[in-house]
Amino acid sequence: PEADDDPDNDTATDDGSGDGELLDEVQTAWWYDNNCNNLTDGEGGSGTGEDADVALVLDDSGSISSSERQDIIDAAKTFVDELASNDQAATVAFGSTAAVEKELTKLDNSSDVSDVKSSIDNYGTSGVGNSTNIDGALEAVNGELESTRARTSATPVIVVLSDGAPTANNGIEASDNPDISDDDDEAAVEEADKVKSSGKRIISLGF
Repeated sequence: PEADDDPDNDTATDDGSGDGELLDEVQTAWWYDNNCNNLTDGEGGSGTGEDADVALVLDDSGSISSSERQDIIDAAKTFVDELASNDQAATVAFGSTAAVEKELTKLDNSSDVSDVKSSIDNYGTSGVGNSTNIDGALEAVNGELESTRARTSATPVIVVLSDGAPTANNGIEASDNPDISDDDDEAAVEEADKVKSSGKRIISLGF
């Protein structure tokens, strides 16, 4: 064990013949592994990381029980805790309609982090109704991620936290999915395709 080694063994050489201490010679690199291949791929290692603009889309429809609501709140707040100080976060509540309840906010001080978490604790106060309009939710969050508050240098990420399938929509724009017979489903798929094609990432968590 290194703890038992002679503390005077401190000679390090390129060819490995020295007696240097392991902890003095270990080198590490941290980076965002965007394609999950465990390789740096030129993605960084400088410690600066990649900025993210994250929008949390929270289901406030009539099917959300009190325990599900608390689970959604806990998960969203934990997600915020995992973000970096150079990231931004926003919250959107949705039911029959959708509303941006907290605009994109930089997480570089405790007061702003607290404000974002408070909006999560109290989401749905804008009165969005009982249906599950995922189409409308994606439209609302897409608007926030394309507002002047969004940063062109940041990666836009949408995290949808919901307990069910769509039961309302803002209107079918095209019949591009003949295999989808339900208008609510088709509208949600159409909007998701549009959002993704603009470079935004969508993550959906089921409760």
